[in-house]
Amino acid sequence: MIASAGLLATFWTMVITFNWFNGLMYGASIALYMDVTTARVAATQFTAYMAIANLCTSYSAVWQGRAIERFGYPITLLLDGTFGLVALVLLPFMTPLPRTGRATEVPPGSAIPQATA
Repeated sequence: MIASAGLLATFWTMVITFNWFNGLMYGASIALYMDVTTARVAATQFTAYMAIANLCTSYSAVWQGRAIERFGYPITLLLDGTFGLVALVLLPFMTPLPRTGRATEVPPGSAIPQATA
């Protein structure tokens, strides 16, 4: 059976729209992770944030697959949306530390100082 042109156009429109917003969400979360890191341990802290994000994606795929088999798509999507909204309540509490008086920060546009022996 061959799908109609209208069905294919709708499918691709929805795929592109979903991926557009998913990319915006991904970029915003990476920006948030970068913003709340501490300068001295930024690389390690950002790596930990990304590892936790990957873990979240992995366990979400597992529980969603099991929930879909048990409850079906509508209930699973309702649960997923509810948990997502509950997590948004925590977002205002994610604030960066004050960035004043840190010796490790370099002003924008200046060269990185070289270590002297």
